[in-house]
Amino acid sequence: DSRSPQAPNHCIICMKNQKTFLFAPGSVSLGTTLSNVGHEFVTGSYRNDCWLRGTSEFYVWQYTLAGCGFVKMPDGAIRSDKGKAILVKIPSSATYFHPAGVEPWEFIYVTVAGEEACRICAHLVETYGNVLMLPDSSACVKQAWRIFEEGTKERITSQYAASEAAYAFLMALLGDMDGAGQSLVARRLLDKITAWVALHIEENINCERLARKFGYSKRHFSRIFSVATGTTPQQFICETRMRMAAMLLQGEGATVKEIAGKVGFTDVSYFCKLFRKYHGISPKRYRNGLKV
Repeated sequence: DSRSPQAPNHCIICMKNQKTFLFAPGSVSLGTTLSNVGHEFVTGSYRNDCWLRGTSEFYVWQYTLAGCGFVKMPDGAIRSDKGKAILVKIPSSATYFHPAGVEPWEFIYVTVAGEEACRICAHLVETYGNVLMLPDSSACVKQAWRIFEEGTKERITSQYAASEAAYAFLMALLGDMDGAGQSLVARRLLDKITAWVALHIEENINCERLARKFGYSKRHFSRIFSVATGTTPQQFICETRMRMAAMLLQGEGATVKEIAGKVGFTDVSYFCKLFRKYHGISPKRYRNGLKV
């Protein structure tokens, strides 16, 4: 299964809710190798501690098809639900798991090894974190299923065919994350964040709360948000407050103090200071239509 990086020869393991294909490393050292691929449906407790998987370096990509799982890093746990893939290094401090009592977790996974494969995966983790956003239509998801189907038909019979399949998968994954498809996924997430922030603008919103709401650790959320928008979550929240305050000031009836409260400020003086910083004018003068 996904816990076994190598096997002595090509074989098929069939268990309840599981089908896994393992591939022998071969006699020639290759920069990209395919260790195994599988499709599992987990209903109970499932846990993989990445420190306990041996000393050989490899990476596990595990894509959620339904339900959810989690990956725990030193800075917190990240939820991997449908449309997300876990990418973790073995050995490392990560742990990916499915708690008992949580909705069943269905996933497909690909395990790769070799110097070049690990370099590519390390780049992806450094840039995007350990949980990657990927729609079902992603090229890498299609390639993972293609590898699985080829394993079913026993067509990957040599280390060279396995290496070719692994490299094609990694190139598809790189293209998905660095290309327009990933930009679309990021925009969809940003749309959801924008809508949620607008609905809760009166409340105490910060990066940690947003990360928790959308299923990420604070560190990972900050990283993917910055990559997608070019700004930090806290700057985004502040700018949203200022834009909404400007819109409210164009209406009638509410005082500056009331508007400050409506966009999440208890300190009116601080609100006025930030408003002047963002709009170059005080809230009162903005309301009166003055330019200076």
